[in-house]
Amino acid sequence: MAEADAELERLKLRKLKELRAKVEASEEKPSPPKETVEPTPLQIVMGRLTGRGRELLETAYQQYPDITEEVVENLALQIKNGRLRGPVTAGMIMQIFNLLRMPLRPKTRLVFKKHGEAKTLAELLREKLG
Repeated sequence: MAEADAELERLKLRKLKELRAKVEASEEKPSPPKETVEPTPLQIVMGRLTGRGRELLETAYQQYPDITEEVVENLALQIKNGRLRGPVTAGMIMQIFNLLRMPLRPKTRLVFKKHGEAKTLAELLREKLG
Protein backbone atom coordinates (compact mmCIF):
# COMPACT_ATOMS: atom_id res chain seq x y z
CA MET A 1 0.00 0.00 0.00
CA ALA A 2 2.87 2.37 0.77
CA GLU A 3 4.32 1.72 -2.68
CA ALA A 4 1.03 2.63 -4.35
CA ASP A 5 0.82 5.85 -2.32
CA ALA A 6 4.42 6.74 -3.19
CA GLU A 7 3.75 6.03 -6.89
CA LEU A 8 0.60 8.16 -6.77
CA GLU A 9 2.51 11.03 -5.17
CA ARG A 10 5.21 10.86 -7.87
CA LEU A 11 2.54 10.97 -10.60
CA LYS A 12 0.89 13.96 -8.93
CA LEU A 13 4.21 15.78 -8.65
CA ARG A 14 5.07 15.06 -12.29
CA LYS A 15 1.67 16.33 -13.47
CA LEU A 16 2.02 19.39 -11.25
CA LYS A 17 5.43 20.18 -12.78
CA GLU A 18 4.01 19.77 -16.30
CA LEU A 19 1.13 22.11 -15.53
CA ARG A 20 3.45 24.71 -14.02
CA ALA A 21 5.68 24.52 -17.09
CA LYS A 22 2.65 25.07 -19.36
CA VAL A 23 1.46 28.03 -17.30
CA GLU A 24 4.91 29.61 -17.31
CA ALA A 25 5.25 29.07 -21.06
CA SER A 26 1.88 30.67 -21.70
CA GLU A 27 2.75 33.65 -19.46
CA GLU A 28 6.06 34.20 -21.22
CA LYS A 29 4.50 34.24 -24.67
CA PRO A 30 2.57 37.43 -25.11
CA SER A 31 -0.62 36.71 -26.94
CA PRO A 32 -0.71 38.37 -30.33
CA PRO A 33 -2.71 41.58 -30.23
CA LYS A 34 -6.17 41.00 -31.56
CA GLU A 35 -6.96 43.14 -34.54
CA THR A 36 -10.08 45.09 -33.83
CA VAL A 37 -11.92 45.56 -37.05
CA GLU A 38 -13.71 48.86 -36.91
CA PRO A 39 -17.08 48.73 -38.63
CA THR A 40 -17.53 50.77 -41.77
CA PRO A 41 -19.85 53.79 -41.69
CA LEU A 42 -22.38 51.84 -43.74
CA GLN A 43 -22.36 48.98 -41.22
CA ILE A 44 -22.88 51.43 -38.35
CA VAL A 45 -25.84 53.09 -40.05
CA MET A 46 -27.36 49.79 -41.24
CA GLY A 47 -27.29 48.56 -37.66
CA ARG A 48 -29.57 51.42 -36.64
CA LEU A 49 -31.98 51.42 -39.62
CA THR A 50 -35.53 50.30 -38.99
CA GLY A 51 -38.51 49.44 -41.14
CA ARG A 52 -38.19 50.55 -44.72
CA GLY A 53 -35.04 52.51 -43.91
CA ARG A 54 -32.79 49.88 -45.50
CA GLU A 55 -34.84 49.87 -48.68
CA LEU A 56 -34.83 53.66 -48.81
CA LEU A 57 -31.07 53.82 -48.27
CA GLU A 58 -30.55 51.36 -51.15
CA THR A 59 -32.77 53.56 -53.32
CA ALA A 60 -30.68 56.58 -52.29
CA TYR A 61 -27.48 54.76 -53.29
CA GLN A 62 -29.00 54.04 -56.71
CA GLN A 63 -30.20 57.61 -57.30
CA TYR A 64 -27.43 59.65 -55.62
CA PRO A 65 -24.42 57.39 -54.89
CA ASP A 66 -21.84 60.09 -54.04
CA ILE A 67 -24.11 62.15 -51.84
CA THR A 68 -25.51 59.06 -50.12
CA GLU A 69 -21.97 58.01 -49.21
CA GLU A 70 -21.37 61.38 -47.56
CA VAL A 71 -24.72 61.25 -45.77
CA VAL A 72 -23.93 57.76 -44.44
CA GLU A 73 -20.48 58.89 -43.25
CA ASN A 74 -22.01 61.86 -41.43
CA LEU A 75 -24.75 59.73 -39.88
CA ALA A 76 -22.15 57.20 -38.69
CA LEU A 77 -20.08 60.02 -37.19
CA GLN A 78 -23.14 61.34 -35.34
CA ILE A 79 -23.92 57.84 -34.05
CA LYS A 80 -20.31 57.33 -32.89
CA ASN A 81 -20.24 60.70 -31.12
CA GLY A 82 -23.52 59.90 -29.37
CA ARG A 83 -25.42 62.78 -30.93
CA LEU A 84 -27.79 60.44 -32.72
CA ARG A 85 -29.39 57.97 -30.36
CA GLY A 86 -32.06 55.45 -31.13
CA PRO A 87 -33.13 54.05 -34.47
CA VAL A 88 -32.75 55.71 -37.86
CA THR A 89 -36.11 55.56 -39.59
CA ALA A 90 -37.07 55.80 -43.24
CA GLY A 91 -38.68 59.16 -42.50
CA MET A 92 -35.37 60.51 -41.21
CA ILE A 93 -33.57 59.36 -44.36
CA MET A 94 -36.28 60.92 -46.53
CA GLN A 95 -36.11 64.17 -44.58
CA ILE A 96 -32.31 64.41 -44.88
CA PHE A 97 -32.45 64.04 -48.65
CA ASN A 98 -35.35 66.49 -48.92
CA LEU A 99 -33.32 69.06 -46.95
CA LEU A 100 -30.48 68.51 -49.42
CA ARG A 101 -32.98 69.18 -52.23
CA MET A 102 -32.48 65.66 -53.55
CA PRO A 103 -35.86 63.99 -53.24
CA LEU A 104 -35.86 60.21 -53.17
CA ARG A 105 -38.28 58.40 -55.41
CA PRO A 106 -38.88 55.01 -53.78
CA LYS A 107 -40.60 52.26 -55.69
CA THR A 108 -44.28 52.19 -54.88
CA ARG A 109 -46.96 49.75 -55.90
CA LEU A 110 -50.70 50.00 -55.52
CA VAL A 111 -52.04 46.66 -54.39
CA PHE A 112 -55.72 45.82 -54.17
CA LYS A 113 -56.99 42.95 -52.10
CA LYS A 114 -60.01 41.20 -53.44
CA HIS A 115 -61.27 37.91 -52.06
CA GLY A 116 -58.00 37.34 -50.21
CA GLU A 117 -55.92 37.89 -53.37
CA ALA A 118 -53.51 40.77 -53.66
CA LYS A 119 -53.33 42.21 -57.18
CA THR A 120 -51.47 45.19 -58.54
CA LEU A 121 -53.28 47.93 -60.37
CA ALA A 122 -51.83 46.70 -63.69
CA GLU A 123 -53.16 43.19 -63.12
CA LEU A 124 -56.62 44.50 -62.25
CA LEU A 125 -56.76 46.64 -65.38
CA ARG A 126 -55.63 43.70 -67.55
CA GLU A 127 -58.41 41.52 -66.16
CA LYS A 128 -61.09 44.15 -66.74
CA LEU A 129 -59.92 45.05 -70.24
CA GLY A 130 -59.02 41.57 -71.40
